[in-house]
Amino acid sequence: MNPYETDSKTHSLRSSGVLLIAANVIPLIGTFFFDWNVLDIVLVYWCETIIVGIYTILRINLVQKDSLKFGGVGGKIFISCLFLLHYGVFCFGNGVLLMNTLAPEMNGAQEAFLMLTASLKWTLLALIMSHGYSFYHNYLGSGENTRTKVAEEMFIP
Repeated sequence: MNPYETDSKTHSLRSSGVLLIAANVIPLIGTFFFDWNVLDIVLVYWCETIIVGIYTILRINLVQKDSLKFGGVGGKIFISCLFLLHYGVFCFGNGVLLMNTLAPEMNGAQEAFLMLTASLKWTLLALIMSHGYSFYHNYLGSGENTRTKVAEEMFIP
């Protein structure tokens, strides 16, 4: 095993971990210094669930091993759609439950979306960038996409 390769992978994992921690410190700062409430925090992490799902679809489609019997690009697209349906229903149900529990006075998704874009956009951007860095460096950069299978990626989140 090449010691330089291990150092590079360790550095990549460490740096993506630091970015993820930094992105997750933002809600803590928002709570202590900017009067964020429970709904703000829950919305941020609900959105992070969606971000993880989007990167999972990318991971499924960029797997190099063709482990599907019906295989190829069409198989990956089918699995992506299946994942999107399953994960989307989960996120939708989770969002409805959270909004009805924490903010029953809000008028639907439009009001929640406006709240997200107004006060929490930088946190969401930090989470997108953190997960993007991890995707690029840890999944593509380290070649994980050549060692994994489509079915494994579907169940990771």
